[in-house]
Amino acid sequence: MLPTKFVVQPSESLKCPICRELFKDPVISTQCGHTFCRNCIRNGVSLTGNATTKCPLDGTILQRTHLVSNLAVRGQIEDLLIHCRHGLTRSDSEEDFDIDSSGCQERISFGRRREHEDLCGFALVPCPNSSNQCGKFRRKCLEEHLKVCAQYRCQYSVKGCEHVGTKQNVEEHAEECKFKHSSDLIKCQALHSESSEELRSSIKVLSDRVSWLESHQDALVTQVEQCNSAVSRLSETVEDLAFQVEQLSVILKRSSLYRETSITSIPETINSSQSTSPDDTTSYSHAHKSLVRLKTSPAAHQDVWGIPCVFKCIGTLRGHRGTIWSMVSKGHRLFSAGGDQVIKVWNMENVRLAKCTEVLEGHADDIHTMCVGGGKLYSAGSDQAIISWNLENLTLHKKIENAHDNIICAIVYNGQYLFTSSHSCIKVWDASSLEEVHEMTDLHHWVRALALDAKREKLYSGSHNVVHIWDATGSFDLRGTIDHSLGSVYSLAVTKHFILVGTYNQNIHVYDVNTYQSIKALVGHIGTVTGLAPAVTGKLLFSASYDTTVQVWNLDTMLPMQTLSRHEGSVNCVVIHKDMLLSGSEDMEIKVFKYFKAE
Repeated sequence: MLPTKFVVQPSESLKCPICRELFKDPVISTQCGHTFCRNCIRNGVSLTGNATTKCPLDGTILQRTHLVSNLAVRGQIEDLLIHCRHGLTRSDSEEDFDIDSSGCQERISFGRRREHEDLCGFALVPCPNSSNQCGKFRRKCLEEHLKVCAQYRCQYSVKGCEHVGTKQNVEEHAEECKFKHSSDLIKCQALHSESSEELRSSIKVLSDRVSWLESHQDALVTQVEQCNSAVSRLSETVEDLAFQVEQLSVILKRSSLYRETSITSIPETINSSQSTSPDDTTSYSHAHKSLVRLKTSPAAHQDVWGIPCVFKCIGTLRGHRGTIWSMVSKGHRLFSAGGDQVIKVWNMENVRLAKCTEVLEGHADDIHTMCVGGGKLYSAGSDQAIISWNLENLTLHKKIENAHDNIICAIVYNGQYLFTSSHSCIKVWDASSLEEVHEMTDLHHWVRALALDAKREKLYSGSHNVVHIWDATGSFDLRGTIDHSLGSVYSLAVTKHFILVGTYNQNIHVYDVNTYQSIKALVGHIGTVTGLAPAVTGKLLFSASYDTTVQVWNLDTMLPMQTLSRHEGSVNCVVIHKDMLLSGSEDMEIKVFKYFKAE
């Protein structure tokens, strides 16, 4: 490691619990929440992802697939201030360094030290004429030394001249050097000519290859696109097969269990079947299938989702060319939008055959938020415009330019009014005409999240360190305030019993919907909570986060039930569609998870 002396000694929390040194390439385990150096921990975790080591702090079995880069810790380390190494001298301890008063006195950030130190004027550099004779000098002093350096060599030294002197002396000598017109010069010129010919030949070969690549560029691009398409189809096939294997495994397990529990009652079953009606004398295999279906088949709709349960990824929707910021569901359609400035309409009648049927264009920048209601789809984003679309024919109905002075972060609809939020303000619009009705101003910084209660009579808004509760029926008065010190609010949801607040501090904070008193903090994410979606039953909550995961929570026990890790980038939104959960991500993909009732 390069000589390093910190201006302020780093906190112990920035040191690896294994090597006890400052983190190098820190990774965090999503299983135990602890951070280690990548090299320190990876030696104990197999490349296949099988657990072969335990967390040295709490004994949790660790897997390679659950180790992700801890960008927050890396950023903290890179921001630490250190002294330039060209201003340090080793102390008597041989492990520490003292400040050299004659060296560089700059204080630089640890992550950008090379930018400064590689060009630092106090760096020691050797004399280019003779490091042995002249030694090393501070970079800023080298130019002065070269003016008086006596180790310049004659330009004809390659021919045998051994003259050495100052720069001026060597230049004067070169005019009368006896090696100037030696026969060796002719040989050198011949060699130079031969080398030039070889170089020209190499250049010609390279030019021909570049011309060939340019002429075949289109064909190569086409081949790459075909390969990418084939890989995509193979990925989908693999996901389909994995899902089928999981289903078969469950059925086989249940079949084995059924046989074990049914052996002793076979005679009774046969006897009873002899005295029943034809409708009741279904074959054993058919009855068995019915039994399995009652236990394992997905529920028809989220309003009957029960616990315990499990969600399994059954597919991926691809097609966006930018980060997916928002999704909404209506009927058999799913609407998704994001960084590619378009809204994609997906037909979800058969999820196995789901495909994009329409692309709605009208925005000039990222689309950050959408909502549906009254036969319209409403969208808004970075272009500060609000657009309403006809759901019946998917055409643009109306567009309001410059609806806000800044990015529009959130939008909700309560049947009569449309509410939009931006930097320190909320605007109220007539939903049918999109005419501005009212504005709430002077709020705390960005208002990133809006939500309505079940009756759509109250509007909840989240900004920095506060949640406001407003009348949503016409007066738009402030009805209540929840103050906190948890940072900016990025997501909001309201159930019959709770106000759910997703914040920058990586937690979900639960408040009583009537008293506004804090109940509990749901801890599990390691990144900002960007999206919340409670099930209709009020028993399940789904949360999305910068940490690339979706968490499933039991709101009865306030405990996590499952972590869905299928994305490779920040998960920005989650939406429930019938018996499925869908998540949109920075990786430009939508993952489809299906509900299964567990035993």
